[in-house]
Amino acid sequence: MRSTPWIAGLALALAGCGELDRFDIPIEGTLAVVGSPVEGVALPEDLPFAGMESPDFRKAFADNGASIDDVESVKLSSLRISVQPEGANLDFLDGIEFFIEAAGQQRRRIAALDPVPDGVDRISLEVTGAELKPWITADDLTITAKARGVLPTEDVTLRAKAIFEVDAGLL
Repeated sequence: MRSTPWIAGLALALAGCGELDRFDIPIEGTLAVVGSPVEGVALPEDLPFAGMESPDFRKAFADNGASIDDVESVKLSSLRISVQPEGANLDFLDGIEFFIEAAGQQRRRIAALDPVPDGVDRISLEVTGAELKPWITADDLTITAKARGVLPTEDVTLRAKAIFEVDAGLL
């Protein structure tokens, strides 16, 4: 079937209506874990990753040409953790989960991995795929981590990288 030029133009115009601009916002954090010379000492449950506690999503939106009012959807697409120095592994970590919190919203788990595999130096957590817009657009957002395990025998540094996928409506 042949289409006339005006039908093709109308189809293109309609395709632009409600179009979303998608972009990713990476949030990174680090945590120094002081090793214990005594084996079996419990790892603190709360793990404060510096740089992840109160990310500035408003600035990240602006950096991507969007405002908070443009945001239609935000989801965590990935969260990875690696350990340094080279040669270290995550054997001291049994399980880990990340939560998001904001005023007026219930605390929500956004990613977890339990159990953490033995002998690895990096992990990808399972993300929930939950809609996070109400938390991300709040003024007092916090991201926290909880873990189970024992302190490593040597000092290590954990590096976390979360990628948030944002859908913002074009004006």
